[in-house]
Amino acid sequence: MRWSRSLILIRLLVNIASCFCVRSLFGVAGGILVEFLGCHVGAASLGWWLPFYGWVVNPLTRLAHWLGRYPWLMKLAPVIVPVDRVLHRVSGNRLSLVRFAGLPSLRLVTVGRKSGLLRANDLLYTPYGDCYVVIGSGWGRAQHPTWTLNLTANPEATIIVRGRSIPVVARRVEDGVELDAIWELALRNWPGYVMEKRLAGREFRVFVLSERR
Repeated sequence: MRWSRSLILIRLLVNIASCFCVRSLFGVAGGILVEFLGCHVGAASLGWWLPFYGWVVNPLTRLAHWLGRYPWLMKLAPVIVPVDRVLHRVSGNRLSLVRFAGLPSLRLVTVGRKSGLLRANDLLYTPYGDCYVVIGSGWGRAQHPTWTLNLTANPEATIIVRGRSIPVVARRVEDGVELDAIWELALRNWPGYVMEKRLAGREFRVFVLSERR
């Protein structure tokens, strides 16, 4: 066990070193470009290219995708979630840990189905045309995330992407053909969904968020 963990640590360090040595300057330039486009054009308007941004310009995305294969990563949720909340608060909802890794993220604000109070959750998303796809993986837990129940009860919500607040309406994807297509697209963005689904032992609820006009 110790030897296995040592190999993982060594590979982790090698990945970090190779990523930063080879692509760090390109990553900075590309990151600035994506931030500009995201703020002035709109994240969804970047279309199919955004999920691949990390692989092209961000040296941390390769590392995040590699770590996403390991179930122990899910145990870091009690650390990652509070830190993300602090980053959102101090940056005006512009920064998060997963965004540092080049993964598209948003803050979803739903109405509590029982309390009627606003509930905020920081989630990965996958661009889908002019829409946003969110998946109820819930860090690989057996129960469905509460926000999926809230969206089912009241599909009107708000998302915050790079500091921009967008009113949206949610549509749960249940058609097999569309669901398969979205799942393949989402896996390019975050391969860790496979591991999370295996841990959870359930089908994930998938929602498409469209801007309310």
